[in-house]
Amino acid sequence: MPLADCWILSANIDLLRMDSSVRFVAPACSRRATLSQRSFSSDEVRLKRGGDMGRPGKPIDPTESLTLCYGKKIRTLRESRGWSQTELGRHIGETKDGVSKLELGKQSPGNGTGKLLDQVLDGGDYFESHAPLVRKEHAEKLPESARSLAQSEAEASHLRIYEPALITGLFQVEEYTRAIVLAGIRPDAVDEVWEERRRRQEILDSASAPLIFAVMDEGTLRRPVGGEVVLKTQLLHLEALLERPNITLQIVPSVTGAYPGLKVGFTLISFGACTDDVAYMEGAVRGTGQFLHQREVVGELHDVHDLIRASASSVVESARMIRDIRETL
Repeated sequence: MPLADCWILSANIDLLRMDSSVRFVAPACSRRATLSQRSFSSDEVRLKRGGDMGRPGKPIDPTESLTLCYGKKIRTLRESRGWSQTELGRHIGETKDGVSKLELGKQSPGNGTGKLLDQVLDGGDYFESHAPLVRKEHAEKLPESARSLAQSEAEASHLRIYEPALITGLFQVEEYTRAIVLAGIRPDAVDEVWEERRRRQEILDSASAPLIFAVMDEGTLRRPVGGEVVLKTQLLHLEALLERPNITLQIVPSVTGAYPGLKVGFTLISFGACTDDVAYMEGAVRGTGQFLHQREVVGELHDVHDLIRASASSVVESARMIRDIRETL
C-alpha cells in the first residue's frame, strides 16, 4: 500500500476515537459520517451557536491528502463540541482565520500546535504525532509555486536577502551582471543570464512589489566588478533603490570581523500567512541553486539573518557608506 494511503487509513482509524458523548456510525473521514440521534447535527450546532458556526464550512475531502484528513479531524472534533473556530483558536493560540486554514489544509501546524489540539480536543496523540508528516506534505507542495527563483520572488510578500561577496542579483545593473558572467566558466551564456535577471527585477516596479530587507558585506561595495566605471554605476543604482519605501539595505562594515553567515549568501522568501517560508541558496555553478523547505532550517536562517542585521550599520549609515565609496571612484 502506498505511504500516502497508509497515512489516510491511519487517520481514518484515529478519527473513530471520539468524545464519549458522540457516537459515529461510519469513519469520521468519510463523507457518510453522521452523528447519532442523541447528538445535534453539525448544521444544528452551527445554527444554535451562531457566529462563525452559523455558516457551513467549505467542504473538505479527506481522501485527497493527509493534510486534509488532519484538517477534517480538527473540524469534526471542534464541531462535536459545538465550538466555533474562534473558540478553538482561543484554546490553541490561533486566530479564527488560522483555525480555518488548518482545517482547509492551507496552513501546517506549528511546533506545539499538535500537542495543544490533542489536549483540548481529546485527540490522544494523533495531532502531535501526525503534525511532522503534515508539515512535510505541506512543504512538498511548495515547489509548484517555487519552480524558479523568479516565480518565487514574484509571489513573495517579503524577501530577506544576505550577500557576503557580490551585489545581490535583484539590485544588479546590466554591466555588473555581464562582468560576473564573462569572468565565469560559461561566458557564452551572458545574454541569457542577463535576460533572466532582468525578468526577476521586474518585481521591483510591480504594484505588488514585496518588502525587501537586504544586508550585504562592505566588500560587495568595494570589489571592482567590471572596473571602477561599472562599480560607480552600480553604486549609483543602489542609492536610487534606497529611495523606494519597500526596500531596506544595510551594510556590514569590514571592521566587524567575523559574524554569522559570513560564509554563504541566502534569500528567505515569505509568501504570506497561507504558506510556510522557504529559503534559497545559490550554487557555485549556474543551475545548482536549491530551495530549502524544512521548517527548522528556514527558522535557523531567519535567526542568522536577524543576527547579521544586528551586526550591520543602520540604514542611514549604510547609505552614507555607499555614497562615500562611490565618491572615491
